[in-house]
Amino acid sequence: MRLGRLPVHPLPRLWWGAVLWYSTWSLLLFSLLWYQTDTPSYTNAIHLLAGESAAPDRLFRLSKPLALLFPTLLYQTLGLAPAWGLLLQQYLAYWLGAWALFQWLCHIFEDRQAALYGLLVYLGLQPLAVYGLAMLTDGLGWCLLLWGLYLGQVVLWQARWQFSTLLGLGLYWGLACFVKESILVAGLWGAGLILLRPNWSLLQKMGAYVLLGTVFGLVLILGNVWTTWMWEVSLWSWIQFGRTAPPAFSWWGLLAQAYHTLDGFWWLVVLGSTQLWRYRDQQLLWASAGTAALGGLLFPWVWPYGYDRILLMLVPLALPLMVVGARLLQPWTLPLLLLGGAAHLLMTYLIYAHQIGGLLVPYGIGYGLLLLWTLWKHRQKT
Repeated sequence: MRLGRLPVHPLPRLWWGAVLWYSTWSLLLFSLLWYQTDTPSYTNAIHLLAGESAAPDRLFRLSKPLALLFPTLLYQTLGLAPAWGLLLQQYLAYWLGAWALFQWLCHIFEDRQAALYGLLVYLGLQPLAVYGLAMLTDGLGWCLLLWGLYLGQVVLWQARWQFSTLLGLGLYWGLACFVKESILVAGLWGAGLILLRPNWSLLQKMGAYVLLGTVFGLVLILGNVWTTWMWEVSLWSWIQFGRTAPPAFSWWGLLAQAYHTLDGFWWLVVLGSTQLWRYRDQQLLWASAGTAALGGLLFPWVWPYGYDRILLMLVPLALPLMVVGARLLQPWTLPLLLLGGAAHLLMTYLIYAHQIGGLLVPYGIGYGLLLLWTLWKHRQKT
């Protein structure tokens, strides 16, 4: 199937049920977290866009104005409160991101079941459940990242060298920076795809780097000139603010936050890593795993806030490796993934709603032992 020029895989019925189930329970369980400490800065920026506020934009939200357009439009045309417009935007982004993720994984594995495994892992992660459906813009940023991975895959791997598609991809990456910085992960993925592209000459690869880099850079420059002219803020203002008195960095703290990003699903990374040698001919799998590892190593030098909410931007690149690990658990993969996701949601709710600590590490150990026991029993039978 094709949507315009985009190759599209049909969605299985379980896809609809999984996205609806996870999004519904996330909304219900974490309604107490819809309004975050960052929410007032976003709602104030929406009032500024609407010309109704004189309060300063202290967190430089207007440096990324594209994230605010939809809630501002709803506020000005329908009178919907900015905070609720943000929540609606997040919910729409949740579904659109799930669609893009499924398509991207389908194009890596050419297997809808494998793509469904990756989707179930992603939807069961606590940062997505908490912050992807709160009155913020994180979910929209993750959605654009997933679309960036999918579009980069289509343009840079499956299609021939074409000026117009490369131009469009560079424009997309540049404009998405004015929503959320997470799109840079898609750019890192795209750079790796060009390097590995089997049918392009060295001249074509260099041309793709130059064209994408030029378009991306021009969009950034012109966009920052525009936001500076309109509101006297830019992405540089936001970066400088973010690096003012950042939290003390430690590798142990970063590892702890990385663990909380995946919780029990880290076992799938371990299982998948043991099988990588069996997939030595699948360049896309190696490329995604390598890019995820490179992004993790570069992260502390790029941004000082290594929280699970921010580290989630690297998770999609690790999903193909986790799918490889999940496949080892067949025929119990689906129930085990659903169990893991449900447990993540439940324990996150208990932690935030009732301040019950010390749950995640015992759960992670128990879940890992369950996966290993299932794998051992399956191999005994085969």
